[in-house]
Amino acid sequence: MGSNQTPNEKGEPNPAYAGAILTAPVTPAALYAFYRKQLEARGFHSVDDYHLSTQVSGQAWEVDQRVQVQIGVFDPTLFEADQPSGSAVRPGHLFYEEVLVGYLNHPKGDAQRPT
Repeated sequence: MGSNQTPNEKGEPNPAYAGAILTAPVTPAALYAFYRKQLEARGFHSVDDYHLSTQVSGQAWEVDQRVQVQIGVFDPTLFEADQPSGSAVRPGHLFYEEVLVGYLNHPKGDAQRPT
């Protein structure tokens, strides 16, 4: 899934994004710890998360006020009910969404960009 950056009616951009639905044989805590370690090593910091209503939890990280990574773990019952047959969660696994959100041009202008 994904979209290019597009303008909205106020003239501010809606960010570009790309994402995927993935599965992993880990707990939500281990999943978030993995992403936190990888992203913080690359200069990201934790920000507020706004996960979907079909997700039981989520976390997000941002860098340079331009790029954000959002991770949301799905409720398996709600996820399976909303998917085609054959998308059942395997025992010991979880389904999660990884989304990369970014602005080509920051809505507050390039003055916000660190030098």
